[in-house]
Amino acid sequence: MKATMYASEWYYYQGTYPTTTGISAQKVSKINIYIGGQITPTPTPTPTPTQTISEGAINASGIFTTNQTTGVTAVSFSRNITGNVTIVIGSIGDVELPKNLSYYNVYDIKTPENAGVIGISFSLPKNELPPNKTAEDIIVLHYKNETWYQLAVKDLKEDEGMITFSVNTNSTSPFVIAYNTAGLSFPFEEDPLPTINATEIPTNSTANITKTISTHTPAATKAPDTQPFDFSFIGLCIGLLAAAGIIALILKR
Repeated sequence: MKATMYASEWYYYQGTYPTTTGISAQKVSKINIYIGGQITPTPTPTPTPTQTISEGAINASGIFTTNQTTGVTAVSFSRNITGNVTIVIGSIGDVELPKNLSYYNVYDIKTPENAGVIGISFSLPKNELPPNKTAEDIIVLHYKNETWYQLAVKDLKEDEGMITFSVNTNSTSPFVIAYNTAGLSFPFEEDPLPTINATEIPTNSTANITKTISTHTPAATKAPDTQPFDFSFIGLCIGLLAAAGIIALILKR
């Protein structure tokens, strides 16, 4: 201690005898022995997102509200359908995420069959984005037909620290809110078009396109008059005969 420590940090037993106990541990709870001179740290496990379930019925306006302030906030339908919507937050079952993907959360959404165009509204705290990312870097991925597709982000807004946006699709399954990662690209899913069932076509639609056909019989077409006889041809022939006679008379003399 005298050679390596400041005098203010020296320790004495009972204030008289130098001692090192003041800088040593009083109790030992664990001893690790490493062989080979290298220490391999134990990797920190990646935390698994908490799985929660949001479930409820579609209301008369065709909207299911999750009452969530972040993530999926509402699911809307373009057709008048009834049934329940189930959203599992933080799990997509056995579906494998793309590698090297940074994402906010995953959602497994289930809706009634033949629901038509489905709109999904999202909300994300701005301060939960990485420092080098902005709202324009957010992408939404949809797992469909064993392929990850990118959905067009619509109505992107920033208000009071929250980023809100929505997507449209015609089927539901795993969804991911991700950040645009360099080196990754996904095919875009085409915008869905509304479909109409045969039962939704008005029964009086044919009355609106019925056309009245006239029963009036048109007058018979008048045959063209007989072409008058052309006398100019006869005159031409007579002229040629007269000329031939004159020439023959001259040659005879």
